[in-house]
Amino acid sequence: MKIVNLFVFGVTVALALTAYFLGGNRHVTGFTTSVKMMLPVLPALLCAFLIAGYMRVLLPPIVIQQWLGHEAGFKGIAVGYLAGLLTFGGPFVTFPVAASLYSAGASVATVTAYITSWALWGGGIVFYEMAILGPRLFTIRIASSLIFPLVAALAAGYLAKGP
Repeated sequence: MKIVNLFVFGVTVALALTAYFLGGNRHVTGFTTSVKMMLPVLPALLCAFLIAGYMRVLLPPIVIQQWLGHEAGFKGIAVGYLAGLLTFGGPFVTFPVAASLYSAGASVATVTAYITSWALWGGGIVFYEMAILGPRLFTIRIASSLIFPLVAALAAGYLAKGP
């Protein structure tokens, strides 16, 4: 079991025990509240892992190498950048897809471009921004952050090579 899993499990048990010892059925209320919060997210989470799994088995390794791997170079970064822009859904979709691509052979730079691009503009956020912020502020925000996925990808690629 990974350290992060042990930590999260420990925090969960500590909170559950604290709620139990404070009494008043807090432990039951906490559990039912958690389940109510989880149920709406669960279908998207399950589908995201299925998408990631199917991508892993349906994309031939040669396609991953040529378009997303180290051999792809800047083309892979550009594909990751564009894919991040087009990915709709929250982190429950994005991170399983990113992990699946990485485990299939996508480069660190490509996956970093994908995640950074998605974090800045993916999931349809630009539609909300334009409507809420107005065209001037929206344009300034977009123009000022266009280079970040590229910088992040190049930095990640450099760091991944090691000393």
